[in-house]
Amino acid sequence: GSSGGDRRPTVELTHKARSKMLFRLRCSDIEFNSMLTLTYGRSYPLSGKMVKKHLNRFLVQYRRKDYGSYFWFLEFQKRGAPHFHIFTQVKSPRLTHRMGVARLWAAAIGMPKQLDGAFCSLDTGLVSYQRRDVVYVNSRESHWGNFLSKDGAIRYAAKYALKPYQKKVPGAYQDVGRFWGCSRDMRVVEPESVVWNATEGEVREYLKGLGYNCASWDYIPKFAFGKS
Repeated sequence: GSSGGDRRPTVELTHKARSKMLFRLRCSDIEFNSMLTLTYGRSYPLSGKMVKKHLNRFLVQYRRKDYGSYFWFLEFQKRGAPHFHIFTQVKSPRLTHRMGVARLWAAAIGMPKQLDGAFCSLDTGLVSYQRRDVVYVNSRESHWGNFLSKDGAIRYAAKYALKPYQKKVPGAYQDVGRFWGCSRDMRVVEPESVVWNATEGEVREYLKGLGYNCASWDYIPKFAFGKS
């Protein structure tokens, strides 16, 4: 049957999707300790379906390593390349952790070790070993590090939600799909609901009185209580 018209392609992370993402993180009973970043090399897909296929391949192997629950979201670099940030439960990831997931990611995007990710340019005849570059970049310390505070995950997610330029889908990129997702065991703990008419300043004072650090944040109140 008809779905009521053609569905417009996703061109950015919507306010509704941002709200749902932050709600899921805030109302989860899982504590995330570190953030992993996965990036492509010099070449990358322009298809969201292919990018998600790569991510799913990676996550299948990630789960087999028993690293725990996870929460991922998608961004685009200035050059237009997609990359993923993944919140993990791993505490103080070491070099062995980073090398392990870097190799899993290289394999997931189609660069098996036996081929070493070799690509030959038809224009120059030069062979480049992209797998080495992908593993090197994704195993750097900056690509998987601890959050500096207990609420680091939600704080980073809030900053992410308010950086629209990294959620704009590049013109040549097709079928972006979802901007975020999580492991199946990440259940929602329903919060108590309260209806309250208040200004942003009053909300800040209330949160401050309860001892919440977010009372002084410049992004959480604006995002939680308005669409700006």
